[in-house]
Amino acid sequence: MNIKSLLLGSAAALVAVSGARAADAVVVAEPEPVEYVRICDVYGAGFYYIPGTETCLKVGGYVRFEMGVGKGPYGGRLDLLDREDFIKNHEDGDKHDKEISTKTRDSYRLRARYALQMDARSETELGTLRAYTQINFDWNNPRHELVREWTDDQDVTHTQNIGGALASTNDMGINHAFIELGGFRVGKTDSLYATMTGYAGGVIADDLIPYANYDTHQVAYTYTGANGFSAAISLEEGNDGAYGFTGFNPFNDNALEVGDGINETLDSYAPHVIAGAAWTQAWGGISGVVGYDAVYQEWGGKVRVDWNATDALSLWAMVGGGSLRDRNKFGFDPSTNVPVTRNWVKPWGGKWAVWGGGTYKFNPKASGNLQVSWSQNKDVAVAANVAYELVPGFVITPEVNYLQIHDDITKEKIRNEWAGILRFQRSF
Repeated sequence: MNIKSLLLGSAAALVAVSGARAADAVVVAEPEPVEYVRICDVYGAGFYYIPGTETCLKVGGYVRFEMGVGKGPYGGRLDLLDREDFIKNHEDGDKHDKEISTKTRDSYRLRARYALQMDARSETELGTLRAYTQINFDWNNPRHELVREWTDDQDVTHTQNIGGALASTNDMGINHAFIELGGFRVGKTDSLYATMTGYAGGVIADDLIPYANYDTHQVAYTYTGANGFSAAISLEEGNDGAYGFTGFNPFNDNALEVGDGINETLDSYAPHVIAGAAWTQAWGGISGVVGYDAVYQEWGGKVRVDWNATDALSLWAMVGGGSLRDRNKFGFDPSTNVPVTRNWVKPWGGKWAVWGGGTYKFNPKASGNLQVSWSQNKDVAVAANVAYELVPGFVITPEVNYLQIHDDITKEKIRNEWAGILRFQRSF
């Protein structure tokens, strides 16, 4: 064996060994390219493409904490039984003691809310396909019903409510859930009677004198034309919490029943019909809406004018009118046993009402809002606030409001109500 043969043999052995080791080696796969979320700016800020689809999605909402004091719909909790005082005054447990001589106190109304909003859109051959939802999660300060039992001289046991009313503490509700294709809409949202005229002013308590009812199933179509013109029509179901009556109930021994609601959910196949139009320009706009109440066979309508007086000041005014026939005025709703003086398209007292107000921007962070309203039954309401954006997305709003309530039928004054509100809201 010569040197040449030895070198060739060694090289062959090395190749064989290295090949065997290569067969046992772990092969590391090449990293796949990362698919980052794509921004979808076709529908505005905040939208992005759902990965693997051509659907654009926006997730948003707000977290809100609100405090109310005083009287009225936006006030505090009134005439709450002082429980410690009650215990001290009823320790003897006299079964014949029917008198409740305990103190009552007022307290704050508190509510925390988380609102989750989702907006999904995509383009189709029939137009934009959209699905929108908003779910509200509320935590209210609880009200508890305190009940006292007592026995009369005939040994009959009676139950007496001495602690106010029950109220749900933890609530969840669907505020909006609808589908749109082109200009067609189906689902649950606010009535076109409220949205066509842009609700009311920039105050929190904008419905002290109601201008519309809200939650309803609807089938609607909106036409959007050139030069800021739009028109819409909606077939609506209504709900069982609509405004129905304010005043003394003549069907219940003249008991005071302020703000009783009626059942406006359809009782036949005929829907409530709402139609309206709007024209928006740089100087402001004009909008109007009319409606027919299919449950009580009544009609109503509103017209609104907006004016951008300056870059800082915007003003608006709205007037509403509706029918109120004698059979409605002196009838009553069998589901609640209260008179029916209001309906789905005339939720205010009397045949007509007016609303007006404005917004003034003090600076980029602060703006003031004022709203005044009056109805034919002599109800008067005023609300004013200042909305201050402490940091981007976080607004603090203190508000004060006043409401003078009158009977819908007799127009007699019932009472004055003052209330204060403090709201903190983080929107995202």
